[in-house]
Amino acid sequence: MSFTGKIKKHSGTHLEKVKSIFENGQTRQKIYRHIGKEIERKPV
Repeated sequence: MSFTGKIKKHSGTHLEKVKSIFENGQTRQKIYRHIGKEIERKPV
């Protein structure tokens, strides 16, 4: 299952595609695609 995640950094909010993976008995999130930056809640 994949979804769009928002990562807050000093330079702004970045949008990335994230995939949930089950490994070693735990659920992990892996980032597999960077979409771009978000400025004032609008993708750029």
